[in-house]
This record gives sequence, C-alpha cells and structure tokens, in this order.
Amino acid sequence: MSAKAELIIADMDGLKVDATTLHRQQLIKPLAELVEALTDEGLISMKDAAKLYGRKTNYATVRRHCLDGIVLPDGTRLHLEHIRLAGSIVTSKQAVIRFIAAQNETPPVSGQIRNRETPAQRTRAQAAASAELGALLGAN
Repeated sequence: MSAKAELIIADMDGLKVDATTLHRQQLIKPLAELVEALTDEGLISMKDAAKLYGRKTNYATVRRHCLDGIVLPDGTRLHLEHIRLAGSIVTSKQAVIRFIAAQNETPPVSGQIRNRETPAQRTRAQAAASAELGALLGAN
C-alpha cells in the first residue's frame, strides 16, 4: 500500500477516504460554481481576452496569468479565473475586468508590505554579516 493510500483523513459510514479523494471532493463544488459563473458570463478565448488588456498583449500572457498568476505587493498570488474546455483554456470578459480591478485595489499600509531584497542586496547583506561575525570571532 502506498504512503498516499495509508494517509486516511476520514472514515465516513465505514468508507475510508484518502487525502486525494477528500481534496477532490472539496474542489468539486467551488469548481462547479466557477464553471457556471464563467459560462453565464460568456466564455472567451485567451486571444479575445488579450484584446481586453487595452494594449498589444500576446495570448500567452493571459494564459500565464491564468496558470501562474501574478504576485501582488502584499505577497499574495492573484490568478485570472479560467476553466478548461475541450483542451483549451477559456475565461470571461467579467473575469478579466475583476482581475484588472484586483490589481488596482488600494495597497495595504506601508508597514504591511513585505520587504523584498534583490539577489545583489542579499549578497551584500550576507557579506556584511560574515565580516561582522569574523570580527566578533577574531576578537575572542
């Protein structure tokens, strides 16, 4: 028996449910609601969604926003709502509008924004810390 199958999450009426099954059951309802919402709004292709960005945008950018999302200033990841339909990824005009609006919401107070260092800044900080540690150890 695999480790995945051995991890039992719940015992419902004598039926053992593993973590994968429980995860899928939890996703079914929200996914069905997303499919219904996007379908009601009218499905559009990635190419049509790219035209809504207001500038020359490749469909691959929209696809990347669906699959990978973007990182907001507070460190959270925002994805463009989408569904898969017959091997294609589709979204709706309203989903693109919500995606753009979510990027432009008021940022949190400056104290809550995560401070991001560049690799060069990390290297300099590490060199300074090493020099300081060397001075401390050399002084003893």
